[in-house]
Amino acid sequence: MSAQFHTVLTALMSTDNAQRRAAEEFYTNEMKTNAMNGLSNLLAVLQDTAGDPLHRSFSGVLLRQAIEKYSSVLPAEVIPQIRAQLLQLWAMEKDVVIMKRLTHALAQSAAQLPWPELLPSLAAQVASMQPVKVASFLSLVEKVSEYRPADIQASISVLGGFLAQSLSSPEP
Repeated sequence: MSAQFHTVLTALMSTDNAQRRAAEEFYTNEMKTNAMNGLSNLLAVLQDTAGDPLHRSFSGVLLRQAIEKYSSVLPAEVIPQIRAQLLQLWAMEKDVVIMKRLTHALAQSAAQLPWPELLPSLAAQVASMQPVKVASFLSLVEKVSEYRPADIQASISVLGGFLAQSLSSPEP
C-alpha cells in the first residue's frame, strides 16, 4: 500500500468536513481512473494484520463498495485474481469484524458476476475451522441467497452435506 493511499484513507475518516470531502473527491477520481490500483491498495490494507484495525475495517467497507461499483470495468482476467486474494484473506483472518467485512466483499463479488464455486470451496474449508469461520460462512450463504439464489440452488447438495455434518458434530 502506498503512503499516499494511507493518507487518503485516514482523511476519509476525518471529522473535518473539508478534509473528508477532498479525500472523497480524490478517492472517487482515483477509483474511476484506476480501479485496479484502488482495489489493490484496499486489499493490501486488509492483508496487513499488524495494521490499524480501524483502517483495516474501513478498507473492507470500501472494498465491498468498490467491487459493486467498479468490477464491471475491470479486465475479465483480473476478477479471478481478486477473488483468490479475497478467499485467502478470508481463510486466514482472525478478527471477527474484518471477517464480516470480507464476507460482505465476497458476497458482493458473487452478486456482480457468477461465482458458482464460491460456496463449495468455502464449505470445504470451513468444515475443519473454528466456530467464527462457520458463523461467517453461514452469513455468506445468507448474503449469497439474497443476491444470487441460483448459486444456492447449484450448491444445495454441498450446503446440505455441510449443514448435516455441522448439526451432527459433537462440538459446540
